Amino acid sequence: KGELVGFDVEMAHRLARELGVTLEFVPFELDTMVEQLNGDHFDVIMAGIAMLTQKLKEVSFSDPYMDVTFALVVKDSRRKEFANIEEIKRTGGRGLTFGVRGAYEYFAAKAAENLPLAKVVLIKSYRDFFENNNDDVDALVTGAEVGAAWTLLYPGYDVVVPKPVPMVVPLGYAVAHGDTEMAEFLTHWIDLKKKDKTIEKLYNYWILGQGAAENKVRWSIIRDVFHWVE
Repeated sequence: KGELVGFDVEMAHRLARELGVTLEFVPFELDTMVEQLNGDHFDVIMAGIAMLTQKLKEVSFSDPYMDVTFALVVKDSRRKEFANIEEIKRTGGRGLTFGVRGAYEYFAAKAAENLPLAKVVLIKSYRDFFENNNDDVDALVTGAEVGAAWTLLYPGYDVVVPKPVPMVVPLGYAVAHGDTEMAEFLTHWIDLKKKDKTIEKLYNYWILGQGAAENKVRWSIIRDVFHWVE
């Protein structure tokens, strides 16, 4: 139907509904995000923005509403190649190309730091990676929670959280630099949505995939990505 859907979209609808205001979605680019936000093009970014050092200097954030885990999205047939980061590090990443979207530059920087012989390239969009990747990019660097949602649409790919130690970063809602009143309001609202289980319910549905499939074992990030349960 061409409608925007997802965890953050649903959160935005709920915020607008509870405030009694009209909701308008405004497109933005990651490389102009700061200018657009501080230029009053919109009030808040509710789109999974990682709370990284540089961003903390440029915009104001609510407290985190979710943590994302470093992950790689790869073709099913290549899952085992990327299962252990220590084994990849032994080669320095020689011959590997990692794709990244701007929101996950922190993860990309860590990948480049640990795999100096690997190549890191920016990709236009997640959809471009899945639909136009002719094996030019070996793995997509992203958050496990985001990657998991995309693999529901493209089941020929899998999410790998390389062992042994998962790396996580927090996500927050961004507002214009210095707008502490709005940032504090969002922090309190997030706390309320955690306590009334709204975030948990939306996370279970949109991220864990509960309710995404019928008449079969439900897809789960806990089982299918982290492999913590059978």
